[in-house]
Amino acid sequence: MVKKTINNPKKGHWRAGDTRHDAFPSPRRWLSYTISALLVAQPALPVYAANIDIASGNTRTDQAGNGVPIVDIATPNQAGISHNKYNDFNVGKEGLILNNSTDRLTQTQLGGLIQNNTNLKAGKEAVGIINEVVGSNRSQLQGYIEVGGKAASVMVANPYGITCDGCGFINTPNATLTTGKPVMGADGNVQALEVSRGTITVQGKGLDAGDVDAFRLISRATEINAEIHAKDLTVITGTNRVNKDGTITTIAADEKEKKPTVSIDTKRLGGMYANRIRLVSSEKGVGVNLGNLNARQGDIQIDANGKLRLNNSLAAGKLTVKSEGMELSGAHRAEQGIQLASKGDMALNEAALSSGKDLSLNASGQLTINKSQLRAGADTKGNLNRGSSLSVAGGSQTITGSRLSADKINISATRSLSQDKNSQFSAMTDLDVEAETLALNGRSEADNDVTLRAGRLNTGTESLISAQRDVRVNVGDEADLHGRITATRDLTLSAAKVSNKGELRAGRNGRLESQQLNNQGVIQAQANQTVKAGKIVNGGSLSAQDTLDVEAASLSNGGWLGARKDVSLNVTDLLNVDASGVLFSDGNLNIRTGQFLLAGLTQGLGDVTVSAADITTLSGSKLLSGADMVLTADSLALAGLVSADGQLSINGKTLRMSDGAYVQAQNALAVNISHSAELRGVFHTLGTLSFSGGEVDHQAQSTAGRISVNAEHLANSGLLQVDGRIDVQAQTIVQQGIVLAQGVANFTVNTLVNSGSISAGDLTIAARDELNNGGSGTLTASGSLSLSAWRAENRGRINGGSIGLLANEVNNAGYIQATRDLNISATQRLDSHSALLAGQRLTLQGGSVYNDGVMQGQSMQVSAGNLKNDGTMQGIDSVGMEIDGTLSNSGYVLSSGELAINAHEVENTGTIEGNTMLKPFASLSPLRSRIAGSSFVAQISGNHWNSPLQEIPAGGTTETHVGAESIAETAIDNAFDGLSALQQEKPNKAPRETGKEFTDRDTFIATDYFLDRIDLHPDYDYRFAADDALNNMTLKTSDTHYLNGIGTEMAQLQALIDRAAAQDSGVRLADIRLSADLISSLTRSLVNTAKAEGHGKPILYLAPDDIQLLDGSIIGSGKIKL
Repeated sequence: MVKKTINNPKKGHWRAGDTRHDAFPSPRRWLSYTISALLVAQPALPVYAANIDIASGNTRTDQAGNGVPIVDIATPNQAGISHNKYNDFNVGKEGLILNNSTDRLTQTQLGGLIQNNTNLKAGKEAVGIINEVVGSNRSQLQGYIEVGGKAASVMVANPYGITCDGCGFINTPNATLTTGKPVMGADGNVQALEVSRGTITVQGKGLDAGDVDAFRLISRATEINAEIHAKDLTVITGTNRVNKDGTITTIAADEKEKKPTVSIDTKRLGGMYANRIRLVSSEKGVGVNLGNLNARQGDIQIDANGKLRLNNSLAAGKLTVKSEGMELSGAHRAEQGIQLASKGDMALNEAALSSGKDLSLNASGQLTINKSQLRAGADTKGNLNRGSSLSVAGGSQTITGSRLSADKINISATRSLSQDKNSQFSAMTDLDVEAETLALNGRSEADNDVTLRAGRLNTGTESLISAQRDVRVNVGDEADLHGRITATRDLTLSAAKVSNKGELRAGRNGRLESQQLNNQGVIQAQANQTVKAGKIVNGGSLSAQDTLDVEAASLSNGGWLGARKDVSLNVTDLLNVDASGVLFSDGNLNIRTGQFLLAGLTQGLGDVTVSAADITTLSGSKLLSGADMVLTADSLALAGLVSADGQLSINGKTLRMSDGAYVQAQNALAVNISHSAELRGVFHTLGTLSFSGGEVDHQAQSTAGRISVNAEHLANSGLLQVDGRIDVQAQTIVQQGIVLAQGVANFTVNTLVNSGSISAGDLTIAARDELNNGGSGTLTASGSLSLSAWRAENRGRINGGSIGLLANEVNNAGYIQATRDLNISATQRLDSHSALLAGQRLTLQGGSVYNDGVMQGQSMQVSAGNLKNDGTMQGIDSVGMEIDGTLSNSGYVLSSGELAINAHEVENTGTIEGNTMLKPFASLSPLRSRIAGSSFVAQISGNHWNSPLQEIPAGGTTETHVGAESIAETAIDNAFDGLSALQQEKPNKAPRETGKEFTDRDTFIATDYFLDRIDLHPDYDYRFAADDALNNMTLKTSDTHYLNGIGTEMAQLQALIDRAAAQDSGVRLADIRLSADLISSLTRSLVNTAKAEGHGKPILYLAPDDIQLLDGSIIGSGKIKL
């Protein structure tokens, strides 16, 4: 009879039972049975209570020889699944053997040799063993579950829960602990597990599934208070239908069971250690608390439909986490990458995430990274490798005290992203940050490019955004910048509004585009800087080492704005450089704007070009060019300094300059104003200064090498001074200032009115209409002075070396003085009421000439239709007059030399003095007059001369006044040296001679000589007012200066006086007037005095033999020709 150890459930103990009955067994058989019993059953040992209560089926329990419980599993179905159902299923510390053996004896790890399971047939062993608890008690697994015989997958399913405290699995490729109900398919396989309740707890000594290829915990909730060791670990929690293909479908929960708050909970001592770990928590709103996850050879996958808390994880593969919310702490390392995704919030608090490859964080809600380190592409030593990326995405992000490092970093937030000053983004290649609202207060660096995209951007004072290549910043709304943004190559910033108090530096090119730019910091490019904006306010520094190109609607500069090479500004409306502002270019400066307002400094070392509708420079401003400058505007108002080292051109419609304005150029300076120019201040150039335009009101101080003015109307009350020449063309000139030219001055004008001073080396004024030199006006030329006009009027002073005046009408009420020749030609009329003075020749031509002033020269030539003289006309050497009509003289016509008058008619009520020669007149009016000379010849043709013979006194009473001041001003102080100057008579005093030629007795002979000759010695002294006339008087006949046979002038006068004395022997001549008969009886000419003249004036009597009749008529002093 064969014995087998069997269990008696009712009695609760194991016993040996018969398998075959033999009434009479042989002794050998008894021995065989006994040995077998000792070897296999060991019925005498104590029985362990495994607490396994089989509910149905052919499942049986047994016991190994060492007492380890054995379950002979139920016969497998067609799919090889042995489905065992229990009222209770518990495993003690000794373990449990699931007998899947068809061999007679099978070696097991837990129980040693066991017998075969008779429920099985060879070759039909189970491939899967389901241990389903249908009772209501929780399963306690405190030991290992071993599959005896052929390995098979093992499932323990208990909807009321499972507690593992030192449990494990032996000889099973797959093991599952679940609180779900197995759902069998028609083919006999398990189709799914439906979980609606139950928890699995791992505690105490933990769970060992290290020899299991795949281990699963499937429950509504799992609590891990101890370590789990496995190869491929899957934890699925929630009310789910878990299909055999791994898909999970949420099902309704058991209404009788309270919803857990945590579906997977790893306490402080818990942990999961496997080659691969997969955690799924599908129940919505139920949290997951995990710690110490270690996937030694593979991935960690966590999928939670609630909030996940994860502390410490290590994966040889990837770490993939999905949850509704997430909190990470501790150290997390995944060799193949980390991917964290939260449908809600995500928080990293004092976490260190290190990935051998890519690292990705994605939170739809708030992402908080606090005191954490994120490193992608890092090896186990922390060194970063190329090719890996760090991606951080969230609805809103707050990053504090953290460092993010990778080869490439991409950070994005759909709402806001805030980085504090203790945080750093560091990329080996590119850094890309994007947020609707982006606040960067720490360091954001990349070895290649940095790209920032935001709706609003704020950078803190301690922030740094730096790229070894390019920085690109694109902001939809406002960029408020307080830190540093640097690019080794190009920096591009685009924003609707930019407020910069920090630094924007580009190692190569910079480009900034904004509707509104307020720069109070530094914007700088080492190469080219381009700025395109609507409104620009610069109180900081905006510069480029190469070129700067600015396009804006308006620009206000109170800081530094410029470039080391060319600067181009294109401003639609207002360009304002205020008092503290500097606009500079070391190359060319080109400005195009609607309005240019300068209160500070604008400077270009090259050419400067400003084109605007309006240009205004304020007092204290400086507009400078190291080369040429061109200012072009409709309206210009200049009050500061405008200076060009080359040429300067100012062009516009109107120009208004203030007193403090200073405009200068090294070379040519051109002011071209089409409408009106109001010029004050200073113009200065070493080259040519030119003014052209409509109305020019010049009140400035203008000095130049040369000046050219071309205007419709010029009003000058300032200074125009040139080292060379000045040329002025205008329709009208009102000259109240000073014009001073060392060289030539040319005025071409319709009308010139001068009340100021015009002085030149050579001066030419050509006025088509009128030349008016007012009472305070002076026209002066050290060389030639040429004046022409239709009508010329002078009330001031005209001084020159040689003066020529040509006009239709000339009216002189001032002084016209020439050190050399003075030539006046008046086609219609010449009126002189003051002085016409010539150091050499005075030439007058006119239709009608009137003088009631002084006309004098070394010689004088007058050609006129009519001449009326009420003043003094005097020529030292000669006076010549060609009068087609009437000579009317009520003044003085004087000459020390020849005086020749050719007139159709002479009306003389004044004095004509000189050595006299008469030629025929048409008529000589019988007016009270005096025609004096050393010789007088008269022959009347035409009308007879019926009046009494007029006295011809030898000498005249002409008083000639040559003012020292006027002589000095015209540089002709000595022009009239030798003319006598008789002092004006004063009451009760005799006249006094002042000429030295009449006070030196060695060179003077006069009336006292005559008195001695006639032996007259009066009781009182005789003094004769015209002794100078005797001394000067000679008779020139036939072109000789002396009387026939007489030598010098002094001898000639002595001869005339001697003849009078000889004549006195027969007729008492002294103090009497000769009658006509006595005159006709004279054989020789003589000089006598007549007391009737009141001053004892000498009278020249011409003997008939000395009278020469000549052609023509001339009056003069020295020689008078009539």
